[in-house]
Amino acid sequence: MKTVYIILISVLIGLIIGNFIGSYYENKYQNIVNESNQVYKEALNNALDSCNVKLTECREVVNECTEVLDDWIDMYYDYKLDKEFMVIEGIEYDCTYNRYNCADFPEWADAQNVFAYCKSDGKGDIHHLDLDYDGTACDLLQ
Repeated sequence: MKTVYIILISVLIGLIIGNFIGSYYENKYQNIVNESNQVYKEALNNALDSCNVKLTECREVVNECTEVLDDWIDMYYDYKLDKEFMVIEGIEYDCTYNRYNCADFPEWADAQNVFAYCKSDGKGDIHHLDLDYDGTACDLLQ
């Protein structure tokens, strides 16, 4: 009977120690998992913050480039209108309504002059002479 008690006590001590050790290592494992998750979350947040900063900087650069490009395009078309398609001084065209069509002009230069005149007068392409929006009126007359 003494042997049975010793065996029972040994089993109980083994269970208690095993339970204690298992619980200890389970707590250690859970702490490691929690710390790893926290480090992962911090690293992810830092990466996202860095990406957001870079994305914001990229948007600012794109906006600046777009403004510069728009200015260059405006200057190019102003130059093109001023140098290549000079409006004949002293001639005024009617830009109050859609009066002219490409068929009204015997020469392409005449159509371009009307187009440039109305555009410079702030009326835009009121006569719809530039159907493909390339800055050139009545392309088929060229």
